[in-house]
Amino acid sequence: MTASVENRTRNATTLSVTVESTRGYPVDFGTVTVTARNHTRSHTLQPTERGTFTITLPARGIDRVLLTYRPKSHWWEQSNPVFGDIVATERTTTVESVASTYPLFETIVSLIVATALWFLPLGLLLYGIDIWTNGRLLGLYSP
Repeated sequence: MTASVENRTRNATTLSVTVESTRGYPVDFGTVTVTARNHTRSHTLQPTERGTFTITLPARGIDRVLLTYRPKSHWWEQSNPVFGDIVATERTTTVESVASTYPLFETIVSLIVATALWFLPLGLLLYGIDIWTNGRLLGLYSP
């Protein structure tokens, strides 16, 4: 099971959830419960969805969700599994970092700080060499 962010608004986050079997087939039956912080939403899988659906949680800034899959019936009651030898069992997956389409503010600030920390010493070094060569290197310094 995987989850990724489709849309974030001021009051909600819409997730795209994909449920696949261990062999890569989409799961078409059962119930998936999505839990983030104090919010829980359940979704019953339909064959037309092919294991992918969207669900909206009333929380912004979700960075961790708990996905729980419960099959339509217990493994000992499954007389007609969807694919020949596939037996559905209950699964729980924790998605640590829900991917967003936009970079986080902290990532942008880190990029700016790292860039400044690389180019400021380099610029000071070049200016110092320019002073040492009496402006012949860059032409910035004139004695």
